[in-house]
Amino acid sequence: MISKIFNADIAVEVNSIGAELISLKTRKEGLEFLWQGDPKYWKRRAPLLFPIVGIFEKDRYMYKGREYEIELHGFIKDCTFELLESNETSLLYKFLANEATFVKYPFEFDLYVSYQLADSRVKIQRKIVSRSNERMWFSIGEHPGFRCPLFENETMEDYYLAFEKREHINRRFVEDGLQTGRQELFMGNENTVSLSAKLFENRVVIMKGLESNYVELKNTKNSRTVKVNFSGYPYLGIWSPETGAPFVCIEPWCGITSSKNRVEDIRDREGILSVAPNGLFECGYSIEVK
Repeated sequence: MISKIFNADIAVEVNSIGAELISLKTRKEGLEFLWQGDPKYWKRRAPLLFPIVGIFEKDRYMYKGREYEIELHGFIKDCTFELLESNETSLLYKFLANEATFVKYPFEFDLYVSYQLADSRVKIQRKIVSRSNERMWFSIGEHPGFRCPLFENETMEDYYLAFEKREHINRRFVEDGLQTGRQELFMGNENTVSLSAKLFENRVVIMKGLESNYVELKNTKNSRTVKVNFSGYPYLGIWSPETGAPFVCIEPWCGITSSKNRVEDIRDREGILSVAPNGLFECGYSIEVK
């Protein structure tokens, strides 16, 4: 089921499958900023990543001596959420763990997703409530894709990322979706990154520990801007298919993909989070368009 909310500035559509944002337009012009899921490149638009970010070696992990199999970025992106509340400018969804999820992930949980419009910004909140009788281990992340370029007379090379602050930070490298351990300086006291297909020849750009709370997707041809506030997320991924595609993903993560050559216990994974029985965890990000 598709639900629509709007205010004077923007209009948003959300799919109950994955509680996924599928459209973000300006009201005045109807300009779509969100990638529209052309399967030629990437069929998704802004999936929620849970209960893992990235992959495990051979798509398998261990927990208390038992092996589990789980897909890239977890299963929640394909689960149907219940719409609990809705009005003109907000939505609230809920998903409950069930027998199908227990096969892949041995914890019981409730997951709430909310959308709230404020001027030209959509605020997206996640709340996880543990229903397990033991500590629950998980990662959670965001994967919104944005049209890049927006207009036919532009190319990706006209676009760049502008961070809130100057950054001195390394890029982590992956191979076959797994961390290799290789790192290289990516930004040396800089706050902008030029976009191009070449940037993504080594797949996703992964950074940990940015000083900035937000990043803006801008271009040299006009004043159009997408601002992603990722405060509270320790990792940030920037991705576009290495073959070249007309979109870029700006991905705040609480967690990260595994390293090569190890089938690991989920509790030992880098960046893993946990909550006590009946505990809760909340995170959220926002997207503002101009």
